[in-house]
Amino acid sequence: MTEFTDTGLVAFTWYEYRISSHNGYGAANSTPMVYRTGEDIPSGNFTARVEPVEATAVELSWTAPTSPNGVIQVACTALALLQVSVAEWLARLTAV
Repeated sequence: MTEFTDTGLVAFTWYEYRISSHNGYGAANSTPMVYRTGEDIPSGNFTARVEPVEATAVELSWTAPTSPNGVIQVACTALALLQVSVAEWLARLTAV
């Protein structure tokens, strides 16, 4: 059996392969084989921004990554940050 390894492929991209055999009598071609590479971690530049809307609300906005490398699913996580001094925060952290 003869093998070929294709390297340097891009994540979540379709590729088509055809194999052709030639000899003194002519050529034989395979049917096209289509393959899509798997998803990977999004990469490239993307930005996120938070803007106050009112005293109890903010608006989050973002741009998509330049290389999604798959189907993007958006998840927002809200964290309540306590207003404490650095010294108090460090004391709480070391107490755990």
